[in-house]
Amino acid sequence: MHTHRAPPLPPDLPRHAPAIRRRAKRPPHPRPSNRPLPPPPMAQSPLGQRTRRRLPQPQHLTGEQAAPSARSRTVTTHRPTRERSTMPPIITGIHHVTAFARDPSANLRFYTDILGLRLVKQTVNFDDPSVYHLYYADRTGTPGTLITFFPNPHMGRGRHASDEIATTTLSVPHASLPYWRDRLAAHDIPTTTDDDAPRLHFQDHDTLQLSLIESDPPAHTPLNNPDIPTQHAITGIHSTAIRVRDHNATADFLTRHLGFTSHPDTPGIPGTPDTPGSPNRTWLTLGDARASQHIELIHDPAADAARFGAGIVHHVAWRVPDEATQLRIREQLLSDGIPVTQVLDRNYFKSIYFRIPPGLVFEIATDGPGFTTDEPLDALGTSLKLPPHLEPHRDKLAAQLPPLALD
Repeated sequence: MHTHRAPPLPPDLPRHAPAIRRRAKRPPHPRPSNRPLPPPPMAQSPLGQRTRRRLPQPQHLTGEQAAPSARSRTVTTHRPTRERSTMPPIITGIHHVTAFARDPSANLRFYTDILGLRLVKQTVNFDDPSVYHLYYADRTGTPGTLITFFPNPHMGRGRHASDEIATTTLSVPHASLPYWRDRLAAHDIPTTTDDDAPRLHFQDHDTLQLSLIESDPPAHTPLNNPDIPTQHAITGIHSTAIRVRDHNATADFLTRHLGFTSHPDTPGIPGTPDTPGSPNRTWLTLGDARASQHIELIHDPAADAARFGAGIVHHVAWRVPDEATQLRIREQLLSDGIPVTQVLDRNYFKSIYFRIPPGLVFEIATDGPGFTTDEPLDALGTSLKLPPHLEPHRDKLAAQLPPLALD
């Protein structure tokens, strides 16, 4: 099988997460990671021809702003508290989750025909325009309902293990899990349940790990899909699970730098006790712990590192209301010694990227301007949309992309 490299990282994003600052503030000293990561980004021609270039290091970070030595990475606190956070809780929840896939048409069928989501945008990966970027969501593309994909038929399958963004949990209304168990079974999709938690686990055709949980309805209106009763329709992303070998480093970063707080459980899911042979779980939440504000942090020190490929999450994006808030977070991260990309215009939102231990990619994305910026609401997702700098090359780019079966 012909394999394809993972899409390039956003410009200026270092390959490794910074160490956690504990005492001394030392010059940057990146620590090699055992986790396979995507290769450095490629300098892009307008038609996607790639030439290798190295990721730049943040030369402007010195002294108080420099990332500390990796030797200070070990932390002593297992369950962090709010008092240690340097970031006020201004992130409002999950904006979107982006994963790798292979067949774009199979991906489209699964998320629209089976899960009942709407394709709200078909565009390209702005960092590699030879690959689609498909967005699924509620009817309008509300942040917090978005799950997106880079589908590439030449990509090999990934390997699930540790040090990965593992499971994306979607919210459904109360009393909906029996409906979804039957619906998925009708499509020959196996499901499992937790012994102590009301969740339904399954995988898509690329083995992306998904689950459903019953939760209170969101403020926005769910999809009106004729095949799925409104009282059972998916309403958005509830949480994301991150499986890591060094639980302390990840938990400490999230509480210190992003404003998360630690809880023994989250609504609808009891905490898992620290029993031998079972991964330890900690729930980290934002704000008032509504749906889309949760991270399930799973400590799995004995597992191998995950391998990028189809079925693996590339990054999780967290939402902020506007660009001013995004810049505030960026400046705070930089002052904490965290390398962050410049603000990137993704047409439908603005983005910044950075890494958390053990090297996972996080994004901060603005709520606006939204998906109706280049097509009307009723026509969302019905045609290929390109950023302005690629529009002159539409014909050649469209010829490179595999057909997408919209019927």
